Amino acid sequence: AVAAGIGASVKTAADFEAAMSNVKAISGATGDEFEALKNIAAKMGAETKFTAVEAAEGLQFLAMAGFSVEEQIGSLPAVLNLASASNESLGRSADIVSNIMTGFGVKAEESGHAVDVLVKTMTTANTDLGQLGKQNCPAAWEQVA
Repeated sequence: AVAAGIGASVKTAADFEAAMSNVKAISGATGDEFEALKNIAAKMGAETKFTAVEAAEGLQFLAMAGFSVEEQIGSLPAVLNLASASNESLGRSADIVSNIMTGFGVKAEESGHAVDVLVKTMTTANTDLGQLGKQNCPAAWEQVA
């Protein structure tokens, strides 16, 4: 039983390092920036229902959307909230919200507001995050833009 626990811990650490390696490659973060990304992913993994690996996947999608390291760190908590409210995976939530924000010219520092608009739209309309992501729901974004 102890060996199985150690094996699971080693695998979790390896999965986290692999996920963060992807974030590093996509974001181009080095040194202190990369350490800050690792720290936010680990912190969110400890403080939320999501694992550090899932948080790293969220960072990866934000990096692919062109968010700077600072923007990724600032946006991740809002993306976690969106994933939780929508019952979507963290990576998919990050992908959808970053695509919508980019498409409508919403700045990364407004990610909390963007998530609030998406959650309100989901909860007051007959839709879900996946549908909003497919249609980029212009009516909802009139409130943001």
